[in-house]
Amino acid sequence: MSLKYVATRLVRNAVSLVLGRVGAGGGLAIKNGGVARRALRSPRVEQFASGSGPAAPRRPPLSLGFWGGRARIFFDTAFAKVVPVDLRRRITNRLFHGNSITLFSLIGLSLSSESTLLTKDDEQDVIWWNIKEVVSKFPFDFYYYENEMINTIKLDDLCIGKPIAKGSCAMVYSAKLKNATENVEVPSSSAVEPIQEPIEYPLALKIMFNYDIQSNSMAILNAMHHETLPALSRHINTDIFYWENNLNKQKVVLPPHPNLVVMYSAFADYMPNLNDSMDNYPDALPLAYNPEGLGRNMTLFLLMKKYKYSLIDYLKKEQIEQYDSLSLFAQLLEAIAHINRHGIAHRDLKSDNILIEEIGSKNGNSTPLLVISDFGCCLANKECGLKLPYTSDYVNKGGNTNLMAPEIILQQPGVFSFLDYTKSDLWAAGAIAYEIFGLENPFSSLTRNKGNKLSNVNYTDSQIPAMNATVPFIIQQLVKNILSKNPKNRLQPEVAANVCQLYLWAPSSWITSKKLPSNEQILQWLMRLAVKLICEGQLSNNDSDLKNNNPEYYLITSFLLRVKFSFIKKALWWIQTNNNQ
Repeated sequence: MSLKYVATRLVRNAVSLVLGRVGAGGGLAIKNGGVARRALRSPRVEQFASGSGPAAPRRPPLSLGFWGGRARIFFDTAFAKVVPVDLRRRITNRLFHGNSITLFSLIGLSLSSESTLLTKDDEQDVIWWNIKEVVSKFPFDFYYYENEMINTIKLDDLCIGKPIAKGSCAMVYSAKLKNATENVEVPSSSAVEPIQEPIEYPLALKIMFNYDIQSNSMAILNAMHHETLPALSRHINTDIFYWENNLNKQKVVLPPHPNLVVMYSAFADYMPNLNDSMDNYPDALPLAYNPEGLGRNMTLFLLMKKYKYSLIDYLKKEQIEQYDSLSLFAQLLEAIAHINRHGIAHRDLKSDNILIEEIGSKNGNSTPLLVISDFGCCLANKECGLKLPYTSDYVNKGGNTNLMAPEIILQQPGVFSFLDYTKSDLWAAGAIAYEIFGLENPFSSLTRNKGNKLSNVNYTDSQIPAMNATVPFIIQQLVKNILSKNPKNRLQPEVAANVCQLYLWAPSSWITSKKLPSNEQILQWLMRLAVKLICEGQLSNNDSDLKNNNPEYYLITSFLLRVKFSFIKKALWWIQTNNNQ
């Protein structure tokens, strides 16, 4: 048995033992009131972004003193530079008087970088894989709800409140779980507009319009599977586990993500007759409620978290701080990178389909959390992936034509023709970025100054309007890149998301330098990001913090769980090449 094998197994087994305990820890909570709200890069960001740590010393003999020295070096280079003084004090207390499992796991990861005979590349891959495993065990609460039965409820278990929004294919109402003595409520008003409903209606119920699918639960859930992609559960009866597993084998599965709408449940049930049904969607009603109705008796219901704003309403609310705008854009790119990695194209991204939840902090400020919703037009096909054969005009290209990528709207049908959606959502995000940073979307039909409106059919790259000088130069260059008419000139979605993440968290010297950091320097920086999450999360003793995690932590976590060394270097190379300011 080689020393390399023994050392590798020792590290893996130690981390596996640790990971069994990490899930019991608390979520990540902000203890010092969040980031500095008026700075693009906050002091807390700079604390763990700056510096690369001292060079690794020569390997001494493997003795008890050596292990103690390595542990001390780990704390000096990682914790001392990452964690503020008050948190370091609490770390010490936790280490000696509380649950120190996670902290010791990081020590093990640090030690493993110097104590094996693995090649440097293999060693870094093993350490990075273990860091991802530790980070992935934290119980992030973006789908948190107090009632555990929410994933198995039916329509009779809900009280339906006022209408929130209406679309061509669905109606959305506020909702709540009802008590045993309550009946299903009906809306008191037929007005369809964004409303401020009391906290007792924390859910949103989306009623799909069913005109041609037979009134059968399996048929409805199968035909409207795209709408249910973000759902945490789909159910029709007690055998749903086996049915859903079989469905998942045939369809694309979309794992939960902090920047996707939280959909607790998707279920089929009978169409209700509400007070405003005849006013808002008479054609979708069955004959039992409307003699001229075209709807079926059963339809699909989507039970979701209720978000306070759509993006278009949030941006009208007040002046958005520059840091929040940058955070929103990074979150949008993270959501697109996530669905793209799982072979899904949204195909209908617009400010109406992007929702915002304000998360409060202890100092009175609020931070916007962005999610994308409405997957009814999405492409999710296991057979063709993101490239859809386009043999005739009957093939559906997607939703909003104004924000349809040029390579999609200009494509002509043919025997060997196909629609490539690999970078189409990214292009739509570039157009929406103008709205996020306080400007008019140059491709939107709502643009007030028609002289500035561009057509996605015949525009040129030189016509892309400049953004405000207040927008960071690198972000301006990024938006210009992803709006390139030729998709070959655009960055990959994951690399584009990395550009935003690196601008937020990476050492400033990496942004301004013309030399790429080594894999070892990147690994040290990634480990500091993990230390930030783990330390602040493990030191949270207040259960209420689980419901108030800052989107900053979701951003970092999403980045850590998907990032690759090669994509980081691609993003850094692009930043350094385009940073000509």
